[in-house]
Amino acid sequence: MNARFWSACAIALAAALSSAEAGATVVKTTHAKPASTTVRFSGFSDGNEDVRIFTDRGAVEAGELKGSLNGQSFLAFCVDLFQNLRFGKTYTDYTVQSGAAYFGASSKATDIGRLATGYLGLVDSPTTSAAFQLAVWEIVNENGSSYDLRSGSFIASGRKKARTAISLADSWLDNLPAASSYSLEVLASRTHQDVAILTADMGPGAAPVPLPGSPLLFLTGLLGLLAAVRRPADRNAG
Repeated sequence: MNARFWSACAIALAAALSSAEAGATVVKTTHAKPASTTVRFSGFSDGNEDVRIFTDRGAVEAGELKGSLNGQSFLAFCVDLFQNLRFGKTYTDYTVQSGAAYFGASSKATDIGRLATGYLGLVDSPTTSAAFQLAVWEIVNENGSSYDLRSGSFIASGRKKARTAISLADSWLDNLPAASSYSLEVLASRTHQDVAILTADMGPGAAPVPLPGSPLLFLTGLLGLLAAVRRPADRNAG
């Protein structure tokens, strides 16, 4: 083989390598878009009360919200006073954050958990629902050293039912439990109201729920009956 042949081979190989490198620079790696978090709010779980607050936006509806997150039902309270949401509309721009991540180094997440520990179980009417929502807003927005819905950074007012809810919220905030037994997560959106979801902690240290008296007596009687039936059977077998 002559030198001209080897020279042609070298040129062809260089061209191939150059072409491969050029091709490599235009290959794009694509990644699947992450699944969206689908949130839908359907209304108030136990009703609401109209309350005036410090933002001068007129009366606002205060109460526990109900909705669904990726098809799973949830109950929540608003933590955001300055954005809106619409019942019956589906949103896909929410993210789930822990309370600690959302509120940072402040005690707000812990205090909302303490509020839930003492009083979330009492929410069963428009007044108690509004009271809990007002207490959450007070915790989130108050910059002073104490909680008081009638003074400070967050102020609420209103007519008779609203005043009842305000007084109830103040009494709860004045008597928060020492510790929280609830976990807090926040559904956060850049364009719509952020809401807080509270979940009772059921860790290894949680106390078992006592069995009510009547079922306990029934169980004791059933065990006694089984023992009485079994004894004659044992004698017959012997």
